Amino acid sequence: MMRLAWIIIGLTAISATVVHLRCRQSQARTEMYLLESQRVQVRRTLWEQQVRLGDLTSPQNIRKLTTDWPLDVASPGDFEPAPPTAKAKVAPPAVANAAHR
Repeated sequence: MMRLAWIIIGLTAISATVVHLRCRQSQARTEMYLLESQRVQVRRTLWEQQVRLGDLTSPQNIRKLTTDWPLDVASPGDFEPAPPTAKAKVAPPAVANAAHR
């Protein structure tokens, strides 16, 4: 009789474990489907952005933008060099060390 009780307890434990694992499997499957749908949405958004960027940088659009804006095109020889900037005066090391004392 004791042997039969152990068999019943063992089968009950196995059954509970199987039910728990099936529940976890169902939760994992639900999360996987949710993540997959989010991935598809992100890929769709990325595709739309790439198409829009391609439209904005197309040669026809660039040509239209450059004709709409008053851009003056200059040759490389037309530029004058910028004047040199003033150099900052740096104190000699002895004076700099005296200021920190």
